[in-house]
Amino acid sequence: ASSHSADLDLIVYISDLTPETMEARFPSLLDSIQHAMDAQYPGTRDEEWYRKFGLRYRIADMEIDILIAAPNVHPRDFLELMGLNDENKRKYMSASVSSCARNIMKEQGRLFKDMVRITKIWRDSFFSWPKNCKPKSYLLEVIMLEACRQTEGVWCRRKNATYHFGRYRLATKILLRFFDLIGSVQTYHPSQQYNANNLPPLFICFEKYYDREDVPLDTPEPIFVSNRIVGKGRNRQIKPTKATAIVLDPANPTNNLWLTMSNGDSLVTRARDAAEAIKEV
Repeated sequence: ASSHSADLDLIVYISDLTPETMEARFPSLLDSIQHAMDAQYPGTRDEEWYRKFGLRYRIADMEIDILIAAPNVHPRDFLELMGLNDENKRKYMSASVSSCARNIMKEQGRLFKDMVRITKIWRDSFFSWPKNCKPKSYLLEVIMLEACRQTEGVWCRRKNATYHFGRYRLATKILLRFFDLIGSVQTYHPSQQYNANNLPPLFICFEKYYDREDVPLDTPEPIFVSNRIVGKGRNRQIKPTKATAIVLDPANPTNNLWLTMSNGDSLVTRARDAAEAIKEV
């Protein structure tokens, strides 16, 4: 879960749920949760949110995503589900590794967490974002983790990939590196064809729960292309989205966090402007 007031992921673990039974049990589980939430917080559910994998509520200033998870799912389990027919199963399982992602962030020191707060304040300082283009907190956290890794004097890798940060005087340098990383992304063009032999300028991979060599970069889906569901009812359709960057989920080697946005151009433009402002100070 995120402690930031703008968005919150609420993960509900079901003790007897398994990856094999997820698809069959999700509808009834979501019905139960929806019934309770609608009664407690009427009129706050996002009706346009695609309900197959979770629920979204907007309560006060918070955007709350409610997701269902199974225990005993490991990030490497996703590597066995790389077929086109496995896409739904990967999505059903995605919330089940949230504890791994949380553990990575909890290991970090105070400087990293303060820097993440700054990036979220920066994101929320914009009055609006294009639809489905506002970056998720988790995406910002992983990019900040990479910015710290690339900043001299900050990164220290210890046994079992535990990371620690220090030296507050490097905060500005870290923040500039964060914005430069995002700014390195090329704005979308239909002719772009990134693949295993032609990686985008921004490629982030942390090898705590899996190795980079295991990441499925030799197939388009799901790293380079994501099939986004748009519309409702009869108007619902699948729209493929091409990646302009690869920010791998540290807890899921098949999840490119950059593709949680339908288009990253607004984030890139605003990050470039922020970097220029810092350089002028």
